[in-house]
Amino acid sequence: MTFRKRTVLALICCCLWGSAAPVIKTGYSLLHLSSQDLGSILLFAGVRFLISGVLVLTFMSLKYRRWTALPKAMVTRAVKLGLVQTTLQYAAYFLGVSMISGLEIAILQNCSVFISYLLEKNTVSQVSVFSFATAFFNALFSCLLLHEWANINLCFIIALLCVCASIWLVSAQNTVGADHADT
Repeated sequence: MTFRKRTVLALICCCLWGSAAPVIKTGYSLLHLSSQDLGSILLFAGVRFLISGVLVLTFMSLKYRRWTALPKAMVTRAVKLGLVQTTLQYAAYFLGVSMISGLEIAILQNCSVFISYLLEKNTVSQVSVFSFATAFFNALFSCLLLHEWANINLCFIIALLCVCASIWLVSAQNTVGADHADT
């Protein structure tokens, strides 16, 4: 696969992931779910993941022209991972989405990229560019689907610029350090 095709596919994935929070908030609105209705929010998340899982299995089965399933040895590990990591992470995500605006979610997504680079001491790579694209699409879809244009203010722009500048600074420092290490 060429670099251009990989880039286009990655941007499509960023667009889909960036649309997640606005689409989830739209689903809450259509189903009249409030941020206090924990059971319904978790049920909504579960149905969304069930549909995703069925679609993945269907597409993989069609691709390989046979039923695709996990090997028996991996089922226990997959269930543990699903129950612990995914359930806890997405329970927090879906509850958080119900309580803040889509634009605030975009800022938090960029902050998580910055924090991961600080913790891992990695330089900014192509992956971080796509992480920014995800947050950009999140903000765009929040404005388009949730009509949050009015929420774009000076504080939002400053927060977005600070996160971007911070990631650039971490990357520049790591690059300079790598250049000096070579000499």
